[in-house]
Amino acid sequence: RYDPYRFQDIMDIISSNIKQMGAKRIVIDSVSAIGLYIQDVREIRKTLVDIQSLVKSTDCTALIITEAPSDNPKKLSRFDVEEFVADGIIVLYYTPVSNEYTRGIFVWKMRGTNHSRKIHPFKITTNGITVYPKEEALVKL
Repeated sequence: RYDPYRFQDIMDIISSNIKQMGAKRIVIDSVSAIGLYIQDVREIRKTLVDIQSLVKSTDCTALIITEAPSDNPKKLSRFDVEEFVADGIIVLYYTPVSNEYTRGIFVWKMRGTNHSRKIHPFKITTNGITVYPKEEALVKL
């Protein structure tokens, strides 16, 4: 059962750890899991705004991961607030092309930057992620 006071304790622990470690980046994986504990969409939205406030107050960069709803490929978020609180949104695609799957990456939103409006192919290797900005991914939406 969701208890807002317990969630605030978790936020306080995260804030304390960020300060203690001197962290500059944090990863929250996944925002979608919050929906497993909080049933009220308004509370979920408030929680996401609280997370945004925590990140800004600690001067960290946060990578917050969420899954897009599979029943509507045009919708980016489950709770209709993630796009609002985020400074940037990067969408990853993994779709079938011919007899294999292809990966695509798209910068939906990135405040304060001029970025490509196209879906580009990328590969994940042992050395990290390589994006091919001069190519366009063959992704069906």
